[in-house]
Amino acid sequence: RNYHVFYQVLRGCGADESLGLSGGAPSFWYLNQSGVFSADGIDDADGFARLVEAFGCVGYDEGRQQQVFRLVSGLLHLGNVSFDGEDESAVAAGAAESLSRAQSL
Repeated sequence: RNYHVFYQVLRGCGADESLGLSGGAPSFWYLNQSGVFSADGIDDADGFARLVEAFGCVGYDEGRQQQVFRLVSGLLHLGNVSFDGEDESAVAAGAAESLSRAQSL
C-alpha cells in the first residue's frame, strides 16, 4: 500500500459521484497492484479529516480543497489509462472511460 492520500480521498470523497471513486481502491491500477487496501493502525477516514483540517490551517478554503481532491481523483483515473501499439499508439479501447473521467476533472 502506498500514497496514503489516495486512500484518504477515496474514504472521504468516495460518495461524491462527480469524482468517480465509487469502485474504491480495487478499481484503480495505482492502488490494486499489491492487493493491499488497508494498513494496520491507519484510519483513512481520520487521515482525511486531518488532511481537511491541515488545508484549513494553511488557508485552503473549501473550493481550493475540492480542486485538490479533483486533481487526486484525476490522477487515479489517469493510472487506469493504457495504450495499444508501439510507434503509433492509441488509448486502449477499455481505457476510454478513465481518460474521459480524468479529462472532466
